[in-house]
Amino acid sequence: MNKIIKNCRNSCPFYGSSIDGMEYNHPYWDNKGSYDNMIITQMNSMDGAIPIKCPLRIEPLTINYKLKS
Repeated sequence: MNKIIKNCRNSCPFYGSSIDGMEYNHPYWDNKGSYDNMIITQMNSMDGAIPIKCPLRIEPLTINYKLKS
């Protein structure tokens, strides 16, 4: 099943917010600096534009799900 990301805020499962602001919780940022994933601007969140630094622009992400037995 493919998930199509149409905008940053409403259709992206990696969009998040914290006390510090809007953050991008894609696994790409796991080993990066503390605030490197703060790529979402106020404008991106309002007009639905995808941030230039979005890792999904570079390559798709495959997520495997497993049921706990």
